[in-house]
Amino acid sequence: YMEDMKEIWDHKTYTDYERKIRIQLKPLAKKSIATITPQDVGEWLRSSTKNYSTKNALKYASSVFSDLEYEEKVSINPFKKAMGSKKIKKSLPATKKVITHIPPSDIDLYLEAIYEAYKTHHRSIIDIILFMLLTGKRIEECCHAKFSNFDEHEGTLFLEETKFSKEESLVLTDYALMIILKRKRLQEEWIESSLSKKKNRKSILSPKKQQYIFFSHIGKCNYVSNTSRAMKNIWGYYLNILEEQNKKLNTNRKPLSLKKYASGKEEKKNITNHDLRRTYT
Repeated sequence: YMEDMKEIWDHKTYTDYERKIRIQLKPLAKKSIATITPQDVGEWLRSSTKNYSTKNALKYASSVFSDLEYEEKVSINPFKKAMGSKKIKKSLPATKKVITHIPPSDIDLYLEAIYEAYKTHHRSIIDIILFMLLTGKRIEECCHAKFSNFDEHEGTLFLEETKFSKEESLVLTDYALMIILKRKRLQEEWIESSLSKKKNRKSILSPKKQQYIFFSHIGKCNYVSNTSRAMKNIWGYYLNILEEQNKKLNTNRKPLSLKKYASGKEEKKNITNHDLRRTYT
């Protein structure tokens, strides 16, 4: 089943399902899928650690078995049946309602932190972070964006690969448009520069890399796909800028509490790619 879905799901979804099912459902691994019962699932839950990973594994397995049930490879979905049990529901951790985004009051400082990161990170990485904030698109959607799907005259970017495998035409704001135009000029400059350095063949921008807007100029990867280190550093820059501003203006402006629970509890944490999407929304 997982091999079949590998061709349908995006890489991140596939690895997430595979990892959680493989690790969390290990006690059931030796059983044939047709012989797993709701009682087996209940026994597995009783012996497992009641955390969010277990809860997610239960949901993922239920989703997989729903497909198998539809294909008549199994007669019932034991995970769905188990999830209907009141005892099992009570034993699992309650879902936390979380609000995570950058509030308008902190956008100015966070943007300043992003521009500060241009000094310490390659332009492609910071460009894609800024583009995500301006468009609300996912990292996977941005990193696969190609110059061939960019229409400068119409001011649009056609996205071939989205989370739900639906094609999308993105209307660009002036600033998002400017980023792509700068990326295009950077691509042309890099190709010209790298071709002149014949001694260092590794520095040449390959034809595969050239097609991506947020191309990677180093390594084997054709495009930027990991922004975690840069995101952590931007958060650090944001805290430093805030501290300097407080000293200069003699104020006591507190760092944003990005993770806010419905209960009112607040928690300071590093900003993620998903937080950028929520901020745009």
